[in-house]
Amino acid sequence: MKILLMSRGTGKTLALMHMSHNTGYHMVVINRDLARLTAKAAEHQQLIIPFPITFDEFINHKYHGKEIEGFLIDNAELLLEQMTNIKIKAISLTGDV
Repeated sequence: MKILLMSRGTGKTLALMHMSHNTGYHMVVINRDLARLTAKAAEHQQLIIPFPITFDEFINHKYHGKEIEGFLIDNAELLLEQMTNIKIKAISLTGDV
């Protein structure tokens, strides 16, 4: 797993769009509006990506058994906070970085 730790507005989403373009992995974004904006931004950058899925679709396994081989989660801290409605203060991760 690759971890992108960057400040707001410094290109995290664009980096994930490039990763999605190169791998075919689906991006996971906060809501349907952002999914549309992300798809449009990727098109503007001439990147071909699968249409992003929302946090709700991800949490509830509503991606319809598409042949998804991997996910690229944009703003993972927001995903965790949506699951709990409480601010996440720290996380630990296991994997290759």
